Amino acid sequence: MTNYNIELQCIGLILVILLVFFSAARRSLGLITEKAYRVLLGTVAVSICLDIASIITINRADLGLFPQDANILVCKTYIVSLTLVALAVFFYALTEIYSGAVLKQKILMGYILIEILTIAGVYFFPLEYYLDEHSIYSFGLSTDVGAGIGLVYLLLSEVYLILYRKQTDKGRRRAIQLFCFAMIAAAAFQNFNRKYLFASLTIGICMIFIYMALEDPNSYTDRLTGVLNQSVLKEYLKSQVSQGHKVSIINVRLNDYRRLKDLYGDEFFSKLTVELVSYFERYPYAKVFSSGGADFAVALRKDENLKDYVAKIRKDFSIPWHVERADVELQISVVVYPGSQMGDSADEIYRSLRYFVDGLSGEGEEETLIIGEEELGRLSADDRIQKLLAGALTENRMEIYYKPVMRAETERICAAEAMARLSGETGEVLLDSELLSAAEKNGIILKLGVRIFEEVCRFLRDTDIEKLGVEKIIVSLTAAQCMQRTLADDLIEIMHNYGVDGFMFIFEVADEAIRYGREILRVNLEKLIASGAKVSMDRYGRNQSSIIDVLEMPVDTIKMDRSLVKRCFKEEGGGFSEEGEIILNTLKQLGKKIVASGIDTEEELKWMKEAGVDYLQGRQICDAVDEVAFVAECRKRMGKA
Repeated sequence: MTNYNIELQCIGLILVILLVFFSAARRSLGLITEKAYRVLLGTVAVSICLDIASIITINRADLGLFPQDANILVCKTYIVSLTLVALAVFFYALTEIYSGAVLKQKILMGYILIEILTIAGVYFFPLEYYLDEHSIYSFGLSTDVGAGIGLVYLLLSEVYLILYRKQTDKGRRRAIQLFCFAMIAAAAFQNFNRKYLFASLTIGICMIFIYMALEDPNSYTDRLTGVLNQSVLKEYLKSQVSQGHKVSIINVRLNDYRRLKDLYGDEFFSKLTVELVSYFERYPYAKVFSSGGADFAVALRKDENLKDYVAKIRKDFSIPWHVERADVELQISVVVYPGSQMGDSADEIYRSLRYFVDGLSGEGEEETLIIGEEELGRLSADDRIQKLLAGALTENRMEIYYKPVMRAETERICAAEAMARLSGETGEVLLDSELLSAAEKNGIILKLGVRIFEEVCRFLRDTDIEKLGVEKIIVSLTAAQCMQRTLADDLIEIMHNYGVDGFMFIFEVADEAIRYGREILRVNLEKLIASGAKVSMDRYGRNQSSIIDVLEMPVDTIKMDRSLVKRCFKEEGGGFSEEGEIILNTLKQLGKKIVASGIDTEEELKWMKEAGVDYLQGRQICDAVDEVAFVAECRKRMGKA
């Protein structure tokens, strides 16, 4: 009598063979989860082969063509392989919870010892098999030991994933839990129905699901170029840190990538991206990650030649790149994170890298930054500011200071710029520019803007500043605020809540806001102007401030940035420079009011007044002061003190 009944097992084996082929062909990252998956895949492939072999040997033994003892050995080996599959699933689940070092030292060896005892039990205890025209299966203490230990591994996987659910990715956790449940369900069904052998097919289908849900390389590679996404860089760092490896990162940013895409098109840019990745991969031990071609992060396991490699990159990018008959000049900025500076937290390493990369000017200038102790200290200081800022908002420790603006003709205070400040843990006062920068980085700039404006409106409601000669309060709007479609509506609502009229305000917008959200900004400004407010362009001349921006935006006043004001003076001998005269004459011809900021000396005050600017601001006039001191200063200027 024969009953081979291996059709389902063969289908499962074909599925696994396909997965082996796909896994071998893909780009390896060296992740712990990747290694664990390959161990699991190999174990499953061997187990299905042993399943088929055990069925064949049972039939051959029944026909007298195969030694009985050899048949029993093959069947027991198949049972052992099933326990190894369950153990591999268990370890695959644990890689989501523990680092590689902890896994090896505290967990791996313990369960390997249990598995050795299990294998000994499977081979020691007796095993029998049954064969007829409908069913073929093995039974006995050997089978019970293997099934029991395998069940324990699967249940432990479920328990660990539930207990440590906060430490595991939701998608990975559910995929592994489904795998375990499917294996348990298949084994239970098999116990009551011996006619169809579902176990191997079920495992093969589960492996397909695991691959598609967790290990498919298309989930972290660009389909057009085949380049690894930077989103997987964080996972790569986690894997390397958990294994005790120090990794250096060289991040190369194409400063003009938008221009390149617009000029040459997406297809050409994709080919350029492939060329660049190929170039970076020539360095030994390099893993290259790209974010749409704008940034290329090169991870290196060795950093003894790090400076030489950076110098080589600079040299190679100083000449045009030849791609598809075109010679393309590439402007780059480089951020280097040496492995010697990295800590033990992959999340912190990745966050630090992004902090410095995102901090690049992006103005077309080529920069090179090697992260060292000083840079990391600056990051820590920024973190401290952000924590203080968050605490100040929740604990209401925010103060508004007012920086007076003097009318040049009368030398009277006619306006004041509202500036947010807060006391730190050591009593120091943080400047407005630091607060705004920190608020933009941690995403609370919108809440901060609302709080500042509410405090200004409260001050106007409680103080009759018009009797002090103050006509306007200047409120700065950041680029992030200006990108909000409801900005004007929200500000107008706050005015109404405090009973303050719009004509009391001048809203300052920086040139960044105009570049990043021109249309939304225009709508907001028109609504604010309709409420009676005026609009000023802040920090004109600091970056790429354009006359076109001034003409297109409904601004009444232009505030010259301190750097532009300094350019108006002669370097030697003092006095006004020819360049300064050209700058001021150009601005006057636009028909706008001019504010000169950063006036710090008596000579600068004198020269700017003679040049005919409308308003002056700076330490020479008065530094930023609190509400009480501001009112006192205004009274003093009016002779009422």
